Amino acid sequence: QYENFDDSIADYGSFLRENKQYKPLLDANTLEEQITALGKSGYATDPSYADKVKQIAISKRLEGL
Repeated sequence: QYENFDDSIADYGSFLRENKQYKPLLDANTLEEQITALGKSGYATDPSYADKVKQIAISKRLEGL
């Protein structure tokens, strides 16, 4: 539990930086490379996780970001 949203985001960033398995994700240059690295990182047990994240990222909802 966090005091605020910013603390939650900061902790998640620390988690990613401190775990070497996420280095390829942080070193990626494009969204496609980040999603691929996330899928290979073991972050989720769902083998389709990266594909699902990609579909969300390219959805109409995020198109304007």
